[in-house]
Amino acid sequence: MDIRKMLVLTGDDPASCPVLSVALALGRLLGAGVTALHSSVWREPSWVADAATRPPRAGPAAEALDAAFQERCAAAGIAGTWLEDRGDPVERLAAHSLYADLVVAERGNPAVIDGTLTAPEAGRLALTVAPSLLIVPPGYGREFAPGRVLVAWNRRREAARAIRGALPLLCRARQPVLLSVYPPGWDDRPDQRIADHLAAHGVQADVRINFAAEFEAPGAILAQAHALDADLIVMGAYGHSRSFETVLGGVTRHMLENADLPVWTCH
Repeated sequence: MDIRKMLVLTGDDPASCPVLSVALALGRLLGAGVTALHSSVWREPSWVADAATRPPRAGPAAEALDAAFQERCAAAGIAGTWLEDRGDPVERLAAHSLYADLVVAERGNPAVIDGTLTAPEAGRLALTVAPSLLIVPPGYGREFAPGRVLVAWNRRREAARAIRGALPLLCRARQPVLLSVYPPGWDDRPDQRIADHLAAHGVQADVRINFAAEFEAPGAILAQAHALDADLIVMGAYGHSRSFETVLGGVTRHMLENADLPVWTCH
């Protein structure tokens, strides 16, 4: 599936927002438009209070923010749409994600860095967003160019969905690495079927294998990513959501909380 429309959570400074820089770089690479959701949002969930009845949050005028955003989009040669909404940021992103091919958000401390999500909010979003999700680490300052991409594979549906969503990037990656992560005692051969599947899409991946218990898997994935100087990690998001509670798998939680490079994921 091609990526033609991205949804990105942004704050009160679109002129210098790091996550918007990542989205615009992706837009140039993939020929996609960008919809910016301004985070004039209340973090109380909708069952606490009706956010629609609350007065707008004090801050820069929407028109000025839209103009600054459009200026950045024009400089990048990308079609941009500015969107104002109020409510719980995860709920609003999930709702608007029904009309997007990819959601991009930055992990951070919303009290300090406007327009970011806490790690638990990123986890909630990973399990509720409709398309793939790209989580950018706090203060990400590199120019986003996914030349080296590490794909974490464990023969599960979520990993297959993440790979399928990331194919437009994997096809453009200079060095895609397929890392099979299995528990000790598993078959010591990499899964050639997923490598053949990628090859059918023109992705010639370097296939590797790593044995690690579940609690060791996040460290193994990050260590391999650092050894490669990877630009991006692609992996499945594991867990399930219940009323007022999100239950993440340990690997997903650790990666969303600690990864120091962008993580492309899908549930």
